[in-house]
Amino acid sequence: MTETNSLEYRPDLGRDERLRTNWQTEEETELLAEDDVVLLAGPAAPAEIGTGLVTATVEDLKGLQQQVKSLIAQMQKDLNGSGIFTFPIAENLTDAVVSAKQDLGLTDEARLTLEDYITALKQLGTNAGQFLVGLIEKQSEDVAGSMQLELFADAVEIGEELAFLDAYIAKGLGSPLGMAFDYTDENWKAKLMAAETDWKTARDKVVKTTHEAESGFREAMLFQPESLSAARAGVYQTAESRLKSDNSLNQLTDVTTLLAHKLTAVASEVGLITQEQKRSVYPKAGDILKPLLQGTDNENAWNKSLTNFSLMLKLAVDKKNKAKAQTKNTLRYTYALANQEKVAGELAVYNETYQNVTLAATHVLNYYDDRHDTAMDTLLNQVAEGLLESEQQKKSKTKEFYLTTLGASSLRDQKIQMALAKDDARQGYQLLEAAKRATAEKGMPSLDNLDVFLT
Repeated sequence: MTETNSLEYRPDLGRDERLRTNWQTEEETELLAEDDVVLLAGPAAPAEIGTGLVTATVEDLKGLQQQVKSLIAQMQKDLNGSGIFTFPIAENLTDAVVSAKQDLGLTDEARLTLEDYITALKQLGTNAGQFLVGLIEKQSEDVAGSMQLELFADAVEIGEELAFLDAYIAKGLGSPLGMAFDYTDENWKAKLMAAETDWKTARDKVVKTTHEAESGFREAMLFQPESLSAARAGVYQTAESRLKSDNSLNQLTDVTTLLAHKLTAVASEVGLITQEQKRSVYPKAGDILKPLLQGTDNENAWNKSLTNFSLMLKLAVDKKNKAKAQTKNTLRYTYALANQEKVAGELAVYNETYQNVTLAATHVLNYYDDRHDTAMDTLLNQVAEGLLESEQQKKSKTKEFYLTTLGASSLRDQKIQMALAKDDARQGYQLLEAAKRATAEKGMPSLDNLDVFLT
């Protein structure tokens, strides 16, 4: 892709020549080069912006939010069963747990429920939140835990990510569309579609007016020199509106493209959680226990085999937990929502500065009068350098936000996959421990009753 520079100051060219060489085309409006960040603003599908693409993408977000909300509620219901699921608390930690719960605004009961877990996950940036989450996950991720408990945390955190995106697009889309997002309004979808359509109507008008002005200027240069001054004024009057319209298209494309990619990643994660939360690795216990039983001839040898294998599986789980902890901590702290919110806030400032200051200054510089001297040339060259730096800062911050947001989803997927790999060992451990308990109650099994031994 050829990158053009519409901000360059060329005092060696006359104003008419600068105008002639600065005619813009649709292909020159991309925000980032293709080799910078894939699918960040560009001519990928700008024609769809204004015809319902923005509205449909936001609708997809709201639908996925509802799906995750329902998933969390169902997982809570399953885990609670007929009562209230609670995590065990060591006696020496009771006071610390009560104190941490109070810090998070929870009841001071000496127990930890799923609701407490959710609150702690949403306040991981606090010492109390980190303490309670660490205490809970030391149990849920260990050999006595379950896949559903581990994935429950991912579902809650995904819900928080989507809530953040909801707030982000309210600014990222609301600003260029000139509307305030209000989902409490039952007609929000129709109003968003109307705003998107109005934006396209206004842009089409700007593009048409700009093309007409540029065509008139070219016509005047070639055939009507007496009307050149008026034609030049026409180009000047339309150029700034075109710059701002192109920038709003870039911003809408950035946000919509990022949102579409994020939703694809999150939908995949949600599908994986839904499918794997109740996974069963060893549905036929007899198939696993039979080789162990065949290698023993008495109950002591049988128990020893079960114990030895359980120990090896416990070590395997511990190893996988250590590896998973690195990914989990990177996701929760390096790619924390607080960090994403910080980058989003900075990007909003850069976008506003670029739209309201940089483009206005660019417009003036592009059409600066021919009369200049060395001192003015020096000044304008420095102004041009500042304009280029403003554009580069916006590009850089957009790329940073894009990579941070999608990077979190990539790590989330890795974390889930690592939990699934570990669960094979955990379910094996739990199977062998169940066999040890059954042996203590019933005695050593036989090959004939293995299939019903654990029932």
